[in-house]
Amino acid sequence: MRKRPQHPDAIVPGHPEKSGLGKRIESTDPHYLMPQAPEGEAKPMNSDDIAILKEWIREGAVYPHWAFEVPQRPVVPRPQTDGWVRTPINSFVLAKLEKAGLHPSPQADRATLIRRVTLDLAGLLPTPDEVTAFVSDTSHNAYEHLVNGLLARPTFGEQRAPYWLDYARYADTYGLHFDNSRDIWPYRDYVIRSFNANKPFDQFATEQIAGDLMPMKSLDPLIGSGYVRLGVSSNEGGTIPEELRVNIARERTEAFGATFMGLTVGCAVCHDHKFAPTTQHDFYALSAFFNNLDEKPFNDESACLDACSAHPYG
Repeated sequence: MRKRPQHPDAIVPGHPEKSGLGKRIESTDPHYLMPQAPEGEAKPMNSDDIAILKEWIREGAVYPHWAFEVPQRPVVPRPQTDGWVRTPINSFVLAKLEKAGLHPSPQADRATLIRRVTLDLAGLLPTPDEVTAFVSDTSHNAYEHLVNGLLARPTFGEQRAPYWLDYARYADTYGLHFDNSRDIWPYRDYVIRSFNANKPFDQFATEQIAGDLMPMKSLDPLIGSGYVRLGVSSNEGGTIPEELRVNIARERTEAFGATFMGLTVGCAVCHDHKFAPTTQHDFYALSAFFNNLDEKPFNDESACLDACSAHPYG
């Protein structure tokens, strides 16, 4: 019987010879070698990659997480092509094109330009009259005037809101069992209004996390706090209420991490995160904020009772 290998620390900074990772990538045992293919057959790393990985461990195995790195303003490159750059962003684009041996596309005609920007900012095609007016406008600020007009339209908020609503897990139904409808469209309209009003992000975030605790001059903060209630729920009669309540708190914590922190904290539900500095303790400490709501976890208790009474074994 093959002796089960020891399990040292995966990485011992400064000592690749003591690191489990260093041993596994050089092992000749196909059951121990890493990395492995999904079907279980070992696929060893090449010698150059192994040397780089071991040197990284020898140098301290520093693994900075991008989300916690202080942004540094990069030096604006100086492309060789003249006459194309209008903003510093153009310099970065052109430098990459030149490095790849490519050239900028010819400048779009005005009819194409209004089509592109209107689709981007309004989600709709421009009307024939709008195209004619823009093509005929020879003023030096015609494009800026066009963009400002599109930003002032209600369609701007309607176009931008879905990106936020996806992160906020907005849906018109609860997602489980009968997938009952819910009247939470005021939250959708709140997000649209917020984009159209160019609401400061700190206010936008606070209203959604704690809008019911804020002094209100309008109903917007209270409606914004509907963010917390956007997750899935159930009305299935066999569901254990406490289990559903805990799952809802977990889901809200995961959604908060992705939406407001830019982190996939959900890995820490079961164990310390493998890559991000989020421990399991961190996750459940954060979940405590969503675990003190006085609410019934079922989305529709009356529907649940009706379903149970109609069931032949209810």
